[in-house]
Amino acid sequence: MQHVLRCCVVVVFAAVAPLTGCRPAGHDAGVVEGADAEVAPATRAANEQAAKTVAASGGGRALEAARRGFVAAPTGQITDASGTVIWDFAAFDFVKGEPPATVHPGLWQQAIRNNQVGLFEVTDRIWQLRGFDLANMTLIRGDTGWIVVDTLTCRETAATALAFARRHLGDVPVSAVVFTHSHVDHFGGVLGVLSAEDAAARQVPIVAPAGFVAEATSENILAGTAMGRRAAYMFGDRLPRGPKGLVDVGLGKAVAAGRIGILPPTVIVAKPTEERVIDGVRFVFHNVPDTEAPSEFVFALPDLGAFCGAELMSHTLHNLYTLRGAKVRDALRWADELDRCRERVGDAEVLFLQHHWPVWGRDEIREFIVAQRDAYKFIHDQTVRMINAGLTGPEIAAR
Repeated sequence: MQHVLRCCVVVVFAAVAPLTGCRPAGHDAGVVEGADAEVAPATRAANEQAAKTVAASGGGRALEAARRGFVAAPTGQITDASGTVIWDFAAFDFVKGEPPATVHPGLWQQAIRNNQVGLFEVTDRIWQLRGFDLANMTLIRGDTGWIVVDTLTCRETAATALAFARRHLGDVPVSAVVFTHSHVDHFGGVLGVLSAEDAAARQVPIVAPAGFVAEATSENILAGTAMGRRAAYMFGDRLPRGPKGLVDVGLGKAVAAGRIGILPPTVIVAKPTEERVIDGVRFVFHNVPDTEAPSEFVFALPDLGAFCGAELMSHTLHNLYTLRGAKVRDALRWADELDRCRERVGDAEVLFLQHHWPVWGRDEIREFIVAQRDAYKFIHDQTVRMINAGLTGPEIAAR
């Protein structure tokens, strides 16, 4: 449990004491001089110890992968109609070099990887836009236009991302939209890439997994106000960007706060496995409900040698319980679906994700999936073992 909560919270913020006028219990009240004057000795010691593990983890390969296929990077800011800044591409320019004493070295390493922003070529006919929002927008070149996989959180970031891609890859229409799952950072910006009028006039396919509308409504309308408020705390939206504030949120740099919308799906993938041809591209969808999201699918692109892991997989330990109040994830089912994906990837040479950077190579893909599977299975199995042994929640977390 403790490790899961760290993914939600501690991975988000720099470890600074005190920002709120009080020091964590057990921390020495003494301070040091200079730029790191507010770092408690216990925090400093913990980060120095963690640096040894991080240094041995071979992070250089991950950074190379995060930079692979780079085409171009955006500059400036994204604003809304009133001039309010929605996204600032320079906000995290401080994330470089060695980690400051205020930041856990693992967080700093992840923050550097997530700060590789721009348009990237994944493989033939597949590109990604990363660092325009919390999630990735993936573009697949169909016979007549762009198949857009996930449309970011809000209209402003989605429109900017697609316009940036068109400048470098060609101004062709959106021929289809694919929502991988029911979390708002993957569908909320759809009206920035496709208007309702254009979608209806051209009968553009909008593809989503079974249960998508019900789950998107449940999370973002019925409980939307509470979830939004709690998310602001969970993701540190109001913290200043810097080594003593918001550094990274694990899955990406931050959450954009703009205009959110939705278009109703016209194609629902209802079967456990379902093959469809979308704008000339063959997709094999696999529903993976009640894992990372209540409604989610992954898919293979057999003719392109690629597999989309949606958010079932990512380059971090994802949370099973989210402080924003989403449904608790089933760790055992999540592990089971990851195990099935070892076979589903087939002969794919690249696994791309809707957060973070891809994984290339058949052996590397399977190793990555197995590591993800084992992490969630371990959390589930050891928690159950200790419950049966009579340990309490805090005792299990401490172990």
